[in-house]
Amino acid sequence: MNRALPLPLALALACVAGDALAVTARWQRHWRRENHVPPNPHPELLHPVYPAPAPSGFVMDVVKTGAATDANETIRRPRDVAERLAACWTPPDGDGRREITLRLQFAASGKTIGEPRISYVNAANGSRDALASSIRAALAACLPLRFTGSLGAAIAGYPFAIRFIATGVERQINTGDQNGGSR
Repeated sequence: MNRALPLPLALALACVAGDALAVTARWQRHWRRENHVPPNPHPELLHPVYPAPAPSGFVMDVVKTGAATDANETIRRPRDVAERLAACWTPPDGDGRREITLRLQFAASGKTIGEPRISYVNAANGSRDALASSIRAALAACLPLRFTGSLGAAIAGYPFAIRFIATGVERQINTGDQNGGSR
């Protein structure tokens, strides 16, 4: 049994429904105009869907110097984190430039979140393990760090990538006189 509406009746209902929509739209425009409400912008412009930005964190280099800092002083800037850790670090003896990059995150209390990772080591083959163990010893000696309340709240959970650089005495090899000739 076919229950479809006859074509003239279906067209009549469609026209009535279309007129109802047109009346509704006219009424909405009238109401907005009378009540001084601006027209709706496109809904996708009201609430755009962007991917959530990932926290980029802090990336910094610090060169080990002989300058000492007070270990009990409160840290006020993110840059001071690297300087404080470098003050605790005693690189192993060696010649040439040695670098090690440490990735870690801090809680507001100054403790690390998770296990700090060593992501890069540039040293002679025999001194890589010694360099890594020296940076782990520096972390054990320095942590937890003392942050101001506002700094602790601001950097909590953000990743730090700190490259520690130790410069040693480079050997200069004298291969004769500087003029390149002999007398």
